[in-house]
Amino acid sequence: MHDNRSSTPLSRENSGNRLKRFMLVFLPAILLLASLSVVFYRQESTAREQLLRENEMLLLESQLESLQGPLKAVVGDLKVLAGQQTLQAFLDLGTADSLAVLAADLLAFSTHRRIYDRIRFIDRQGMEIIRINYNAGVPGRVPQDELQYAGNRDYFVNSARLKAGDFSMSPLTLSNEQGRITQPPTPVMTCGIAVFDRAGQQRGVIILTCLADRLLQPLKKLSLENRRTIYLVNRQGYFLLGPTPQAEWGFLYPDRKNQTFQARFPTAWESIAAAGKGHISGEAGLFTYLTFYPQLCVLEPARAFLNADGPCGCYTGQKEEYYWKFVSLVPAASLHDSSAFPLARNLLYLNTLFVVLLAVAAWLPAGTAARGNTDKT
Repeated sequence: MHDNRSSTPLSRENSGNRLKRFMLVFLPAILLLASLSVVFYRQESTAREQLLRENEMLLLESQLESLQGPLKAVVGDLKVLAGQQTLQAFLDLGTADSLAVLAADLLAFSTHRRIYDRIRFIDRQGMEIIRINYNAGVPGRVPQDELQYAGNRDYFVNSARLKAGDFSMSPLTLSNEQGRITQPPTPVMTCGIAVFDRAGQQRGVIILTCLADRLLQPLKKLSLENRRTIYLVNRQGYFLLGPTPQAEWGFLYPDRKNQTFQARFPTAWESIAAAGKGHISGEAGLFTYLTFYPQLCVLEPARAFLNADGPCGCYTGQKEEYYWKFVSLVPAASLHDSSAFPLARNLLYLNTLFVVLLAVAAWLPAGTAARGNTDKT
């Protein structure tokens, strides 16, 4: 008969030895696995953040490049209009017929281009001679008795003192009539060029008021389609494109004076305002920013000097005090979103599988070794 009293201590000793051998193998393996996982996760997280930074900067740079084309086209239109034959004919003749022909040309130009809220020819005294209003897609010539004096307006003053071939470009603002913002609010940029007759005498200016919403739409679309928010702010930090329409154009509305980028993100603004481009990580998320000089990027090499280290590689030399800041904000929640970055979740699944396999791999040899010791005893 088998003696149960003598087998019980051996069985307990066998189990204890097996557990000890298991722990000697399993615990170091788990510690090694955990250490490797932490190192791998940190390396991958750093690489992912660097890739995200590069992608965000490339995104802003592509948006900047997409703006240069339309702005250069506006400058090209100014030069075409200032040199057109019907304008020169009117300057030569000054007759009602030549005026009508010029007005018809400007009306056709507005209909064809569809990007100018207003096209004006203003004489050297500041009086509108021709004005074409776009009228939300139905261009029309303003009657003679409704033409206005513009001699005290900035766009006229700045354009009237230009040399031949030079142009002026206003800051981005909202369209207004007689000091009142038009409804609905319409973002515009007003550009001008001086007009000279065949004798080289300055005879007035051509003014184009560009519908700037076409410039902003790609940025708005980008902000809606991706896990980021795109801001466009001016030098003072006011939103030209902001988190909400009610936060935009604070410099034009008295009740929005505090709606600025620095009011929302004071720490980030200190760095953004001080540098041309870069990245900032903070509690709100990852900020990527880039400075754009709209008045400088359209200059020809012959009219400015190229500063390779300057803002965005644009030509510099005039009006560097006017610029916009493109800012991309990837929220902190998106940075750590497991659906966007499933590494942590995948590591958890993989490590769970490894732990099970390690447990099995450590337990079986430990049992074999324990039985071997028992047999020797």
